[in-house]
Amino acid sequence: MSKPLFLLAHGWAGAPGIWTALVGHLRDAGIPADNIQHWDQGYFGTADEPVLPPGQPVIGIGHSLGVALLLGRDGLAGLLAINGFSRFTAQADFPAGTPPRLLTQMRRRFAADPAAVLADFTTRAGLPLPSGAANRDRLGQGLELLAEIDQRSAPLPPLFSALAGLDDPIVSPSHSQACFPDRVDWLPGGHALPLTAAQACAAAALQLAASC
Repeated sequence: MSKPLFLLAHGWAGAPGIWTALVGHLRDAGIPADNIQHWDQGYFGTADEPVLPPGQPVIGIGHSLGVALLLGRDGLAGLLAINGFSRFTAQADFPAGTPPRLLTQMRRRFAADPAAVLADFTTRAGLPLPSGAANRDRLGQGLELLAEIDQRSAPLPPLFSALAGLDDPIVSPSHSQACFPDRVDWLPGGHALPLTAAQACAAAALQLAASC
């Protein structure tokens, strides 16, 4: 069987640069550059969803909203969820999610002052603000997706692992546990584990790939 391909999907207000350290660890482990692809939502550049070669096992690595996006994608051999969720907002049968009113307020503020919302969010999440011009339309669509996306009924890939931060201010531990009951491995840190725990994240991804 051919070597697995890694498909990396960032979260809202993110860009492929969030994966630089993790990709470095994958390359150090002998993963060729061609076996690492980025699914870019186009928040700060050109949107790009790679066309993956048929017959090659694919390990998805998602951060935050990127996890929910990967859960909706068929054919993954494995998925590493980092600071991720299957649903973001709360509802009657999912009280652990983020209260919808908070996201409604965020969307209203974004319509008036997107730069301020981006600065507030990235500071709170402990994430860098990506370089490049912000695509207001794509970011607004991403906020709408956060309000609506629900992948709780999506089957998990055959190989699955979830990493979450014990002090994540965006996706709380109770939120993570509600999305992936008894499947979460906890790490010190917040919502920026691809940066603050890049080596541990890479090791988890390589462990999934070794089982393909």
